[in-house]
Amino acid sequence: MAYTGTGSQTDPFVVDNYADLKTCCAKSSQDASASNDVYIKLKDNCVIDCNTMGDSWEWTTIELALVGYGKVDIDLNGGTIKNALIAKDNYMFYTPTSRALYIHNSKKTGGIFNIFCNEANSVFNASYEKYITIENVSMSFNITSLKYYLFAKTRLRKCAVYVVANKINDSVYYQTASDITALDNCDFYFDIKDMNGHRLFQSNGSSLHTGCRVQGTIAGNLDTYWLLEGNFSNSVINIDNTKTLNYSGKSMDFGSSSGIVNKDICKVASASMYGSLIQVTSEEIVSYDALSSKGFPVVKVG
Repeated sequence: MAYTGTGSQTDPFVVDNYADLKTCCAKSSQDASASNDVYIKLKDNCVIDCNTMGDSWEWTTIELALVGYGKVDIDLNGGTIKNALIAKDNYMFYTPTSRALYIHNSKKTGGIFNIFCNEANSVFNASYEKYITIENVSMSFNITSLKYYLFAKTRLRKCAVYVVANKINDSVYYQTASDITALDNCDFYFDIKDMNGHRLFQSNGSSLHTGCRVQGTIAGNLDTYWLLEGNFSNSVINIDNTKTLNYSGKSMDFGSSSGIVNKDICKVASASMYGSLIQVTSEEIVSYDALSSKGFPVVKVG
């Protein structure tokens, strides 16, 4: 169907395909004054399956408009975007201006699944003053090679993120803002063959992450940077590093001044990552009941 609506909060653009989603995101400058927000909603429980676009089709960057200061609000509305191959040197979503992007899901079904990257720049990237915020969205990624970040200047709230990657040339997550809660009540699972010397999470030292669970297997070259950077609180870290090829002295350091080394399973008990740790067993870390009884946040998304 052709998209409907005017893009207002009470009459959002309603879309059910990639082309209309891209068109409506671009309307944020063309059809709205500089201060106006633009609202977009997927049609109820729709599925945008990029496999139906043809064997040679690739996802090119959905870019917010070049002028304006309002936000673009995308409600997945229980819908699903899946099976997209992001074109080389492109992004899935990109905000080059002072417009913020807010992607959320007002229902418990759907998400962004099976997104493929082969020499894509980044998946979500905000390059100016404003940020991308993603809330209550389940996501999965299959990465052959990613040039930069999976999430750049992106705040995640109540999200579940599953990443299988052959090679990542920069950090998975990059945040530059200070004194904000960048990651809040999120689940992460990683199976990464080659981190290529960079961080899993790269953050300004005063960025805050709370209520997160980070699990999976990380391998490759960790001789340049640390695995985690930023202040994690009330979070569970369960990283299998037995397959890592090269530590070069960095080992499993969680940050330049943390002094935390080779702690495969831990909880940050203080307000800062640089505080004391409480050990939990590998059985406890996958048990919601056990974690809850020890005071860990229990994250259930979808």
